[in-house]
Amino acid sequence: MKDKQKKTIYIIIAVVLIVLAIIILFLLNGSEKRTSTKKENDAITALDCKAGRMENAFFISSTANNTSHEVKVTFRNDKIDKLYYLFEGVYRTYDIADQDNANFHAKYNIHMSGNGLEQESLAPTFLTAKTKLRINLYAKNREMMNKATAVLFFIKEDDLEKFLDYSRDEATEYYKKQGFSCEKQN
Repeated sequence: MKDKQKKTIYIIIAVVLIVLAIIILFLLNGSEKRTSTKKENDAITALDCKAGRMENAFFISSTANNTSHEVKVTFRNDKIDKLYYLFEGVYRTYDIADQDNANFHAKYNIHMSGNGLEQESLAPTFLTAKTKLRINLYAKNREMMNKATAVLFFIKEDDLEKFLDYSRDEATEYYKKQGFSCEKQN
């Protein structure tokens, strides 16, 4: 090849590399644009309610030595926004805890599918570790609450519509009447 042709090829390669470098810098410049439908000034508060053995719970164990239930409710501008549920059972042995785990998981799946809901919609976790069983459910927004999911969070079917409009004080009273002790947060 002639020197002129080599020089032209080198110039073309250099231009392509410069253009690629500019594109990469543009894509990786570290800036980000955030868009949100929620206002930054929204007041976020929470309610944490705990109880021991409950007769009206969805998850009731006859084999656990000890059980506890916890419901956490997050409020946005004093309106219910998110709900979280935790069941914890302590058993004599791992095998007994694991058996309850299998029974509760099956009961939950049957309940959800029987009501036309995806089993994963509440992001359930069923975990057996040593002699403990933990179950977590999470409703990431109030629209996930319906007559089928309400029972999982100790909300009576007939109370659901009213409950979703409760303030934090009203929700506190609702859970206290069922035997929970509640603590307001934030």
